[in-house]
Amino acid sequence: MPVMPQNDAGWRIEPVSVPVKGTLRSNNLSAVLAACRAGLGLAVLPWYVARESVADGVIVPVLADFALPSQELHAVFPSPKLVPGVAMPEMSKVAALINESYDLQSARAKREHHEANIAALKERQILGELVDAARVKRAVTAWAAMARSAFEKIPDKVSERVAAESDAQQCHALLTAEIDLVLADLAVGARSMRLDSDDGRA
Repeated sequence: MPVMPQNDAGWRIEPVSVPVKGTLRSNNLSAVLAACRAGLGLAVLPWYVARESVADGVIVPVLADFALPSQELHAVFPSPKLVPGVAMPEMSKVAALINESYDLQSARAKREHHEANIAALKERQILGELVDAARVKRAVTAWAAMARSAFEKIPDKVSERVAAESDAQQCHALLTAEIDLVLADLAVGARSMRLDSDDGRA
């Protein structure tokens, strides 16, 4: 089903004029672009309207060897003296955007490069080389809470033995031994740490 941006009976595609019929006809380029993005059919669109959607891969160019008739675009204002100072730079930006060359190959290359990057990331994720940052954060937070709890229990474990010792070196040895045990347990826990899934289950 053709989606027509003009209210006439056909598409003017240089060097030919093509008669088309369709159930949707509009002279609003934004509406035509939205319909095309929604998969309602073909559309004749200027490059400055369609280029972002083409680059994103949402719509695909056809008849790329043909061109639309050239059109003039004018900025109309009452007098140069009445134009705000910020208006001229903005009009220059619009003109540069519209005059940008139709680089279909560049748009396709960008889309293919983007798709290749996404595919490479998915493959690395499947291989376990990449994980979701939120899952890592949850795992590290849980391990840190376990570490804090383990160190907070040290005084309860060694307080009576330390109090019974009058030798400072022996007190130091008792504390060091207990800390080493805690660190060893934490190391084992870190090596066996598992990231939970997106629904919070390990």
